[in-house]
Amino acid sequence: MTQQLSLTLNSTLADLASHNYQVSSVTRSDIVAKELYQNPELPGVLIIDDSELIGMISRSKFLEKIYLPNWEEIYSNHPIQKLLDFTRIPPLMLSSDTPINEAVQLAMNRSINLIYEPIVLICDHHEFRLIDFRILCQAQTLILQKSRQIIEQQEQTKQKYFNLLNQEKQRINEANHNLNIEKNIMKKLYQSRFAERENAINQHYQKILKIYQEIVQTGRLVSKESHREFHAIFIGANSIHKNSEDLESVIKNISRDLETINSASTIMAEIVQKVRYLSVQASVLTYQQSSTNQTVLSQINLEMNRLVKQTLDLSQQMNNVSSHFKVHINNLKDIAHKEDEVTRKMILNTQRAEMAIAELDQLLENPNLGLTNLIPNLSNNN
Repeated sequence: MTQQLSLTLNSTLADLASHNYQVSSVTRSDIVAKELYQNPELPGVLIIDDSELIGMISRSKFLEKIYLPNWEEIYSNHPIQKLLDFTRIPPLMLSSDTPINEAVQLAMNRSINLIYEPIVLICDHHEFRLIDFRILCQAQTLILQKSRQIIEQQEQTKQKYFNLLNQEKQRINEANHNLNIEKNIMKKLYQSRFAERENAINQHYQKILKIYQEIVQTGRLVSKESHREFHAIFIGANSIHKNSEDLESVIKNISRDLETINSASTIMAEIVQKVRYLSVQASVLTYQQSSTNQTVLSQINLEMNRLVKQTLDLSQQMNNVSSHFKVHINNLKDIAHKEDEVTRKMILNTQRAEMAIAELDQLLENPNLGLTNLIPNLSNNN
């Protein structure tokens, strides 16, 4: 028999006292009767074969059969299986982790003649035990008593906290009363000092207003000087733009002159070709004349060839110079274009700056829209 432990609201059947008296189905009934007489605490007997539960006979049902007139003849010397076959009462089988309250409800739901029958407890490792229904009822009674004690303790705790709450409410009311007194004192103190603070704020306001008027005057002076400076910048930018246009015009003229040089060089080359051709013709004529004239004409021919070669070299140099001029002119054009872009951006920025100055002028023309409206608000907040 297991030792009954201290029960709680969550106790299970495993916490209750139970019995494991068991026999096989071939055990004689008189042996079981003797065991039940010697151990009055046993609620019954388990019949188990090969670790399998065959059935259960409670003490009350077993004793009913013993008192029959023909007990010894029918059951005493026969296996317990015969008595089990005669009774055939299906036991209530519950797991060991079943809560006690749930087990009581399941037991009470049995038929009236089976309510007091013991309960078969299924433990770990396929072990079977018996719990007396009286033990189960006592355990439930104990749990109910503990539940009542817990409820009473909770009621006492509730009453305790209720009293503490009332005390706190009383303290809060006293604190509110003291707070109202302090409020009245602070209000009177504030009213007595408000006039002095308002006077100080007004004096401070007059000082700030004077400073603000000086700032407005300074702003107008800055605006005037800014207009003058921006106008000078604008004139300078226009001058730069005009110089850029003049530079571009000069570059165009140089380009045209170079084209003329290139054309003249081309014509000179054509003339040289014609002179060479005439030189060839003169050589032919010279070949047809006398030997003396032939010598003179040969010298003339050599001189003409020399001049032709010098003319061709000069033409090549002019072409090279013309190409160099064209490269330089393209570079000047790029520079003039970049300078023009910079100038345009300067003019655009100047125009935007003038717009900002115009907005500043509008603000300076209406000074009361700024600080003079802000100062009364600050005084009210203080």
